[in-house]
Amino acid sequence: MAGWKATGPNTKIYSYNLVLSADATATELPGDFMYKGTYLLPVKYIASLDDTWTFTLQDSNGIDFLNGNGAVTDGTTGGHISPNDRWPITETLYYTLTGRGSGTITLTINVAAEAF
Repeated sequence: MAGWKATGPNTKIYSYNLVLSADATATELPGDFMYKGTYLLPVKYIASLDDTWTFTLQDSNGIDFLNGNGAVTDGTTGGHISPNDRWPITETLYYTLTGRGSGTITLTINVAAEAF
């Protein structure tokens, strides 16, 4: 399952953890066979030592599934990056992280097999 795990009491939600210790540019999110046809839910985050950074999650057509909401100004408190829309993911996703100054940033990407 390429690192994707069923989450919660209902196996229609899947999660993937990314632990990043460096900026990343247009890096393919592994396991597209697990998330194609699903819908993106809020991305959970926490940063060990960094406050301000930006995360994007785009498909191969350049569409940002987080709708520009990935600018985080206080990452050490943890939180969620929420997409504005619920469109099905039909293409491979690529993530970009910019502005990471130190420490690690842990992101949990959540997808659902059905739109809620």
